[in-house]
Amino acid sequence: MTFTVKKNTTGVMIVRILLVVLIIVNLSFIWINSAKTSSDSTKDSKTIAKTVTEKVVKDYHELPKTEQNKEVSKMNTKIRSMAHFTEFIPLGLLFFFLALAIFEFRKGELIKLLLTALILSILFSMLSAVADEIHQIFVKGRSFEIKDILTDTLGAFCGCIIATIPIAGFKNKILK
Repeated sequence: MTFTVKKNTTGVMIVRILLVVLIIVNLSFIWINSAKTSSDSTKDSKTIAKTVTEKVVKDYHELPKTEQNKEVSKMNTKIRSMAHFTEFIPLGLLFFFLALAIFEFRKGELIKLLLTALILSILFSMLSAVADEIHQIFVKGRSFEIKDILTDTLGAFCGCIIATIPIAGFKNKILK
């Protein structure tokens, strides 16, 4: 399997630059959220969790305050995991498209190119997740969590899968 770097046409360079800028914006969003202290981060997520819990849990307002708090805490755990997952969906998608914008493929090598893009995207997304967790070690009340890295990586993988949808739709045109 041999891939060559695409020729540096103006259009290809613009796409690459745009993708890198979007990756930087996405990573900045992730790292800004991770820079919040534990109490600030928990406050933000609990506000959302309370709103969701009020709408989802049947007869929430009739529950005793201690039960309401338990329900909000359970929802907060789910929301924090979903936040990790969803922050990394666009990152995986962007890394995937960047890999496609860098490498050229020959006829019959589209599947190899897609697998290469997938592997590189997951690798760079996972490294970003690890860097994010290391960053959190230095933030008051935050910690390094392996499960967050796994959740982030799964989100990035889903982003890569989403990125393949338009490719599958245009497969016949791409392969010509």
